[in-house]
Amino acid sequence: MRQMRLKKREIRDAEKLRQILADCDVVHIGAMDGDGMFVVPVNYGYEFCSESEGEKTVSTVEGFPGSLRLYIHSAGEGRKAEAFAGGPEVAFEMDCGHEIIRGDYTCSYSYAYRSIMGTGKIRKVTDPAEKEHGLRLLMNHMEPGAKIDFSPEVLERTAVFCIEVKEFTGKQREAMKITLITVGKIKEKYLRDAIAEYSKRLSRYCSLQIIEVADEKTPDAASEAVEEEIRRKEGERILKQIRDDMFVITLEIGGKMLSSEELAQKIDGLGLSGRSSIAFVIGGSIGLGQEVLRRSDFALSFSRMTFPHQLMRVILLEQIYRSYRIIHGEPYHK
Repeated sequence: MRQMRLKKREIRDAEKLRQILADCDVVHIGAMDGDGMFVVPVNYGYEFCSESEGEKTVSTVEGFPGSLRLYIHSAGEGRKAEAFAGGPEVAFEMDCGHEIIRGDYTCSYSYAYRSIMGTGKIRKVTDPAEKEHGLRLLMNHMEPGAKIDFSPEVLERTAVFCIEVKEFTGKQREAMKITLITVGKIKEKYLRDAIAEYSKRLSRYCSLQIIEVADEKTPDAASEAVEEEIRRKEGERILKQIRDDMFVITLEIGGKMLSSEELAQKIDGLGLSGRSSIAFVIGGSIGLGQEVLRRSDFALSFSRMTFPHQLMRVILLEQIYRSYRIIHGEPYHK
């Protein structure tokens, strides 16, 4: 198998591959007949088989099962059916997760996607039981839970083909999803303007979302018990915004201090390892509750000094923007 040029975009995780197969709706099949090359888009069903049931599929994906089969259907006549009935070698491609990655100028735009490309041998399915099995896989993929009932007449006139996949690779170009989860609203216009500016700048590098959860009013001279209850309530609201797939970075005065270069390495490293969603969490005026701290994957400190939590949003966004400029080797960071 030819090695992928951009190793950082190669998918080497079996579960991510399975997710692409589940998320895509159409596979594009390339083949050749007497009139030349052609590509046809079709819906599909799929299954994994043991090595004893089919030829082993060659893949760089760790933990991939022995064999992958794709099932498609068509009318019994026409160019596609006639070409596939001969059992040729075919190439195939499927993709999903489409999203524009905006740039500062025309040629700096990019596109996010997840895809699979591979080759295999296609065969016409003639066994009635396998034919119905393939059509059920296709229906279950396209409309899970739908009632499936094939009459003998439908099975007779429908052509079903199976691609025994020989080799494939998975590839992705994902826009990193950065989420800022913060407590309370920003009232000062100059802070809102700064946040808007850095949000605009970051739009070319990542998908940014800022979530503001409601804060609790802290009484003057509040006891530790009262403050803990406030942190608990705010923490519940924060945790509701955190998804299972998020890598959570909490801002804590006792966290680890990083240089701008180290923060850039952290963000880049998470992307290279397959993590595509980072949540930065900024607590309210009296900090974060224990449940949020336990959910944290990394505690980050900007300084041993104390800053207003509203101002920290601007500082954090600037540092994330600086990180992406460093990652891309672009002028800005000094």
